[in-house]
Amino acid sequence: MVCKSRHINKIQAALVRFPHNQSTAGVITMPPTVVAPVQRDPVRSSDNAPDAAKVHRKSVRKTDHFSKWRVLLGGAIKRARLRCDWNLKEFAARIGDRDERLVARWESGEDRAPYDELFADDDYRPQLIVALAELSSDSIGIDTVITVKQMRRFIVGGQ
Repeated sequence: MVCKSRHINKIQAALVRFPHNQSTAGVITMPPTVVAPVQRDPVRSSDNAPDAAKVHRKSVRKTDHFSKWRVLLGGAIKRARLRCDWNLKEFAARIGDRDERLVARWESGEDRAPYDELFADDDYRPQLIVALAELSSDSIGIDTVITVKQMRRFIVGGQ
């Protein structure tokens, strides 16, 4: 009996908290304990919402406002490589043992090149500096100067 009266007390307490759940015929009704799940509109889900545009990484690269410079810098990397007379495989091996396809993406401007690694090669650095200087031909002049230090012969013996 105690359990039954405790149960009735809980029902009456629930009715006090939720007065809109009282029935008209003297029957006590409980408030719903399980909330019905919110149903989503199948037409307007997050996958096909008109304001949620999907962004792919390649489309961001193409619309990047730095893409023009990336292409120009990639061309400078390629010109410097060709001046060193290296093929793509040799160049990729010298610059941190990289994959040839990655280096080709640097040269085409698809990916950013790690200039700290490019400048680390002592044979490649001068050619890259010249190729980069050629990009701003209006403000920088490029002069090739060859300096030969002449050695004097010293003849021993008074001749």
